[in-house]
Amino acid sequence: MINSISIAGLLVQLGLVVSCSPSKIESSNAGAVVTTASSASALALTANPASIAPSGSSIITAHVVDTLGNNVADGTIVTFSFAPGDQVKASLSNGQAQTVNGLATVTVTATTFSSAVANVNAVSGSASASIVITINAGVASGSGIVTVAP
Repeated sequence: MINSISIAGLLVQLGLVVSCSPSKIESSNAGAVVTTASSASALALTANPASIAPSGSSIITAHVVDTLGNNVADGTIVTFSFAPGDQVKASLSNGQAQTVNGLATVTVTATTFSSAVANVNAVSGSASASIVITINAGVASGSGIVTVAP
């Protein structure tokens, strides 16, 4: 005979709401496995583009998922910041952004006219990640005409 207490414990561990009596087990979700989104457990960053010119901008996108690998709920907060000292090389459009379909974005704009790197960090729940934005000073590639007057 199967112990009703051990089955009830198993159902509770699976996240099902149960009520037990020695003769029966009731569940509002009988036969169904219920999964619920949890807080952020993984975060990946992308930069478009990853290299910018002085005064140029890059869009940083955070893709945030829960412990089940699903996108986190819309409105989940992602906090963005720079590594210490990098805030003098670039600026963020916002220190926080909310997810929509698991994605949150901010814009990084270069504020230095010399070559540099800026490390952008993102945190949401227990997840964190960082990405490097390269600022390339100098003349853009291509061709040009220089005319000299005597």
